[in-house]
Amino acid sequence: MKKEYTGVDIFKICAAFGVIAIHTDMPFLKVVGRLSVPFFAIISSFFFFKHFFSLDNDIEKKKYLFKFEKRMGLLILGWQIIYLPLAIEYFKRLVINQHNSIIKYLYYFVYPGYTNANGWGQSWYLIAMLIGIPVFLFLIKYCHLYGMFLISGMLEIYYIAANEFGFLTKLPVWGTLYFPRLIVYILIGYLFAKNSAKLTNFKEKNILISLLIMFFIFIIENYLIKLCGGLSNSEEVISTVPTSIILVLFSLKYSPKLKMNALMIRNCSTFIYCAQNYPLQLFIKKCSRFLMSSVIAEVVFFFFVSLTCIILFIVYSGLAKRYRVFRYLV
Repeated sequence: MKKEYTGVDIFKICAAFGVIAIHTDMPFLKVVGRLSVPFFAIISSFFFFKHFFSLDNDIEKKKYLFKFEKRMGLLILGWQIIYLPLAIEYFKRLVINQHNSIIKYLYYFVYPGYTNANGWGQSWYLIAMLIGIPVFLFLIKYCHLYGMFLISGMLEIYYIAANEFGFLTKLPVWGTLYFPRLIVYILIGYLFAKNSAKLTNFKEKNILISLLIMFFIFIIENYLIKLCGGLSNSEEVISTVPTSIILVLFSLKYSPKLKMNALMIRNCSTFIYCAQNYPLQLFIKKCSRFLMSSVIAEVVFFFFVSLTCIILFIVYSGLAKRYRVFRYLV
């Protein structure tokens, strides 16, 4: 009987709201939200490689890789069309008003990072996975597993130094929102898929206890860094990788029965992740000036964006049933 990963679906939608918490600066949840992208990257890699390893020959594997890339590419393209008005707005500001070159804009368009140049800055993760999976397959073919441990380890050390301890090291954060940072998480997903049969040996209760301990350490570490002069929700901290590993492991083991359709929950998480930037920009432009208290503003901001995304998903679901083209958006 095929295992249903309902726990993964639940945590995916929680992770999508976690990304909104980061972008709305929601107290406490913005810290927890830093586990969202690592979770997405490990889970996506796990399911990719789980099927990849089941294929018999290189031709089938290449076809599956192409299918994955095509699906991811269509997802990015579909949302990019939707976000064209915001991309044009940024183009006017950067190129026309600030007299920057078109080449610079195109660079930011493909590598949006913190710029929002393509209209939806959160697309960096999707672009990073689109590039990261084939790059990882190339590297592991020639560098082998030990080489990948070395490469991903060195990258992780750098990103911790540049982000968590950036207030001390002053290192540039380039690549933090690009595929090199995801290499370590793709490797973890690869290892999980390679050893998927052994995952059944772990007891759910023990994983949950470990997760609670690591989650506590993760929260404390972030706030200690803030007290020392850094950020309370850095992109990457020492405990991010181990906490993410245990979180993914628990999501794979935890399989509750859902009254809702699991596919709908899965689609909802993807939609919320991709759709959030329009309500984000709407609130910033029209509503934020009416809220004087920063804490109240952050809480209202979070719930406004979250509820708007849910409403948009309900509308989307109706359209997707009638028009097949909308299905490429999730």
